[in-house]
Amino acid sequence: MGAELLLGVGLLLGTVWLATHLAVRIFATKEDPSAGGPVV
Repeated sequence: MGAELLLGVGLLLGTVWLATHLAVRIFATKEDPSAGGPVV
């Protein structure tokens, strides 16, 4: 039972992490280097 609980929590956290990172990648605004951003 402990293994199932650990696996379930791991899968839940993994899917939440994946969904948020994909959403950030998809909906992030792309900025041009010439848009006046910080120069590194």
